[in-house]
Amino acid sequence: MATSSPPSQPLPATERFQQLSSQSLLTRSLELARQAVHLDAADDDPHSTILFYGQSTALLKEVVDRDLRNANLTEHEAEFRVTRALKLISAW
Repeated sequence: MATSSPPSQPLPATERFQQLSSQSLLTRSLELARQAVHLDAADDDPHSTILFYGQSTALLKEVVDRDLRNANLTEHEAEFRVTRALKLISAW
């Protein structure tokens, strides 16, 4: 098992998504996804890996939900945006 630098902590459960811009949420989501990938590759801490992936996904969902509320997107358009965001994250 490889040792790695300690990851940043996942977002606190009390953090209010509504207070952050969509850009901030996407940036934080990407950071969490990168940390999850790093932990997953190192096979050091499966529990933290799952927490980081979960937090990243929750942030992406919040951004998509905002888009739906603000732009009156159809469900298909929202799914397309989620798929596109996930592809961007996986490319990193």
